[in-house]
Amino acid sequence: MIQDVEATLCDVCGRVLAADEARTALLPDSSAVHPTRRDLDGLRPVSACGPDHLAAVTVELSTRDWADEELWAGQIVRALTDAAPDTVGRAELARATSLSHEQIERAVTWHNTQIHRIGLAGHGPLPL
Repeated sequence: MIQDVEATLCDVCGRVLAADEARTALLPDSSAVHPTRRDLDGLRPVSACGPDHLAAVTVELSTRDWADEELWAGQIVRALTDAAPDTVGRAELARATSLSHEQIERAVTWHNTQIHRIGLAGHGPLPL
């Protein structure tokens, strides 16, 4: 009989880890938006098979630039996913995300610029 077991993989080498051997951390990353918990936004969960690989993933993420607009854009996408996008106005979006109107504008501009800059197929601009 096959049981559903959530596997943890080392983020560096991909080795399958037993729960008691995984080294884990929450590292700052503006692209990380939790699907349901706002308090975890901006924190990327990482797993490693040992201290060397945890250090490697920590260094890799620490070299990535933080962009507030990227985090806010992710929060907007989460809010739009939870609602019908055509029915969400700026006031509702501000309430749903706890972002100011200025932050929303900056996030939408950042997101739409990224879409055009790197040509993400299947990703449209954020509405506003």
